[in-house]
Amino acid sequence: MDTYEKGDFIGEIVQTTDNPSRFGELSATQLPEGTPIYETENTGSVQYFVIAEVAGRTLIYQALIEG
Repeated sequence: MDTYEKGDFIGEIVQTTDNPSRFGELSATQLPEGTPIYETENTGSVQYFVIAEVAGRTLIYQALIEG
């Protein structure tokens, strides 16, 4: 089972959009603007996950890295 601990602060979501042409760094499709995002100090996984803090809840998201 994977474990996750909050790592360094990455930044805040700057825009919420479902338009691929407007999607950029720190954009999200579901998270609201201003949501703080942190790296994870996860073990047991090769995928990249981030921690989001929304309305007092800590959520784990799989980050989608675009090339």
